Amino acid sequence: MLLDAGLGWLENGIPKIHSNIIKAGFQPENVKLILLSHLHKDHIDGLVNREKDNWALNFPDAEVYIQKREYDFALLKDGNSSFDLDVLKFIVENAYIVWMDSDQGNIIPEISFEVTGGHTPFIRFSGLRKTEKQLSTVQIIFLKWVI
Repeated sequence: MLLDAGLGWLENGIPKIHSNIIKAGFQPENVKLILLSHLHKDHIDGLVNREKDNWALNFPDAEVYIQKREYDFALLKDGNSSFDLDVLKFIVENAYIVWMDSDQGNIIPEISFEVTGGHTPFIRFSGLRKTEKQLSTVQIIFLKWVI
């Protein structure tokens, strides 16, 4: 599972987010669930490889969880430097999106979420429950910053 996905650049021809995942001891192809707290470009750009004109998803097999109201809010921000609507629209058109409409709930039994507002109106916080299952099967990767 990946929490947010900044790092939308290539380094030595490889998406930087992939390099960081490998440095952390994981494989990018094993990322199957991505939770986006909000949709600023520094939280979503790592989902897309924008090499030349041939854009591709960096995690094509992952489910991407997006708060629907956050998405609607982002679409109103055309021209705002915090958002990259071209990347956001590419993600929505090409990834498997799980739209979230409620203010709180569970993604899986070990992962809960709550819309808290703040930095953006519909920013979402995700929490983890400590259970034996969670410790053995849910691996969390947060790699917004360079390792």
